[in-house]
Amino acid sequence: MPVIQTSDCTGRAPLFVGIYAQQPVVSPDGSKLYAASASTLSVIDTAADVIVATVPLPDIPGPMVMTPDGSKVYLTTWSDVLVVDTATNAIIATVPTAVPGIPSDMVITPDGSKIYISAFDETVVSVIQTSTNTLLTTVKVGERPVDLAVTPDGSKVYVANQGSDTVSVIRTSDDTVVTTVQVGKSPQALGITVVPP
Repeated sequence: MPVIQTSDCTGRAPLFVGIYAQQPVVSPDGSKLYAASASTLSVIDTAADVIVATVPLPDIPGPMVMTPDGSKVYLTTWSDVLVVDTATNAIIATVPTAVPGIPSDMVITPDGSKIYISAFDETVVSVIQTSTNTLLTTVKVGERPVDLAVTPDGSKVYVANQGSDTVSVIRTSDDTVVTTVQVGKSPQALGITVVPP
């Protein structure tokens, strides 16, 4: 994994975290970075650029998120979500998702209470309740949900459905789709813009 010094845009010594490395997550205080590969989750001290711990993974990982307080990392696999305690760097729970398949995206609400997971070749989004580390519900969306975005206030989750050329809008208070927007061909990514009043 390449390391770039942002102050002068120069490269530093790369870190080897394994093959098929996924997009990493950073702790809220910036002191740790978590990078998953095909077989391990590496914990990196960002001040020293060294791997300080590795967590063995039972399956190939996909997207992951960290809770807003930095206490846990949630990491998808093809059939489950692994919950890693960042204090002990150990897997403390395994949460089955509703539809086994290749996970495509994962978002967490700003208050850290819920996680939403999309999967390729499926038509539902899985919702995990973090207080109990259980599957709370599933939400029927369009075909091939590939990307997710959550609003800053956590009230809505937007789902880009590549297979049906739509965006589903999920209301997080009751996890229902409140509207579906027809968009261009094969949407693949979402972004939320906050417009000043």
